[in-house]
Amino acid sequence: QFCAIGSVKSNIGHCESAAGIAGVTKVLLQIKHGQLVPSLHSKVLNPNIDFSNSPFRVQQKLAEWKRPVIQMNGETKEYPRIAGISSFGAGGANLHLIIEEAPYIEPLDENNREYIIPISACSAEQLQKYAKNIAKKLEHSNYSLRDVAYTLQVGRRAMQHRLAIVARSIKELIEVLVNYAEFAKINSDKSVFYANSRELKKAKTIFSDEDVCQLIKQWINQKRMDKIALAWTQGFIKDFTI
Repeated sequence: QFCAIGSVKSNIGHCESAAGIAGVTKVLLQIKHGQLVPSLHSKVLNPNIDFSNSPFRVQQKLAEWKRPVIQMNGETKEYPRIAGISSFGAGGANLHLIIEEAPYIEPLDENNREYIIPISACSAEQLQKYAKNIAKKLEHSNYSLRDVAYTLQVGRRAMQHRLAIVARSIKELIEVLVNYAEFAKINSDKSVFYANSRELKKAKTIFSDEDVCQLIKQWINQKRMDKIALAWTQGFIKDFTI
């Protein structure tokens, strides 16, 4: 009985067309916290199912979700947690999804590491409001600077008015954002950059995409985050992930 089974419906009810995504959410939360949560109202099991002679057990109490340890070819190895999700529609449609937890990555030491925080908006006024909202969100959070930088660098379309901040800590980032939100001022220490990229659009034609890629690689090797931040605000760089 190494395989725990359960149903999210006993906890939150039948979600109709959202039942599948509810099951996915349950599994992801269990993986995140390393816990198996109980299915409520499952004290009396179906007498027609012989659970004692099967690999399955109904999860009836909160328990640690241990990673499976398997011996193979004389080697003992710990494997990731894996879950299967089944969802069945009244019209006959059904889905089965298998989710495996991501491999563990040792957190990087963020001390004295510089990260670029890029934000943009359609107008200077909107950029100030955006900076204020981000600062407020970060004040009472435990986000890492690396995660904030990654989120703001990936999957976003850069707009006309751009602000790029080179920061070493969340505290430093908040101070810069608050200062910009209130006074629309940037520091003179070459760690904060602002530009209206549309006004500088003509200058971009002197660089090819290949030129830009080579420059970014060179600046990364030289740890010149300030140059990358400046180039992004001025429209020379479309996307970057550092």
